[in-house]
Amino acid sequence: MFHAALSILTPTLITASPRCLARHMSSLPRGGVGVVGAPFNKGQRREGVSKGPQVIRETGVLEHLTSLGLDVRDYGDVNDDNTGPDLHLGPDGERHHTTVLEYNRRLSSAVTRVVKEGRVCVTLGGDHSIAIGSVHGHSAANPDHQVVVLWVDAHADLNTGAISMSGNMHGMPVAHHLHAMDKQINKLPDGWPKPCLLLPLPLLSLYSVIEG
Repeated sequence: MFHAALSILTPTLITASPRCLARHMSSLPRGGVGVVGAPFNKGQRREGVSKGPQVIRETGVLEHLTSLGLDVRDYGDVNDDNTGPDLHLGPDGERHHTTVLEYNRRLSSAVTRVVKEGRVCVTLGGDHSIAIGSVHGHSAANPDHQVVVLWVDAHADLNTGAISMSGNMHGMPVAHHLHAMDKQINKLPDGWPKPCLLLPLPLLSLYSVIEG
């Protein structure tokens, strides 16, 4: 999972495949790129997705960006500190509810740091629950601007714990960001995350809204 944020007039978020990432980034103004790895898998039930950042780096895409004249800095990974096997359910059955949100809070801080240093932030995942932290991090870095997100995904990721058939939080990131769904989201005790997106939200390549 890739998230590349482009600060053009208003902060924007795009999603790209490994093959086309370098092509997208090479069209940007010559400036710094910051890479953050998010090897996280507890938003769903498959283990392999946590290897994503390592595998993506091994493709040489960061070196290719450097060869295009971009100043690329790898900030390393935001690792999951909760290594225990125990499953914590949220109020509506959200799997690993606290772990997912605490991890994304830390990821958000890492993304905010990159953006505030004037770099385009590319987040390498990881299951799609990391979109909670990556989008929130861009919003926190630009509190006076409205974040604009173009969501390219087969799923809308608008689930809440109350309607999800699986309880997997990788199907819930958009719901965590929309002001219109704020009262339907179970948050951390201190109220994190705060919503940062307004409707309408462009959803591309969509074939399923609720499933997941």
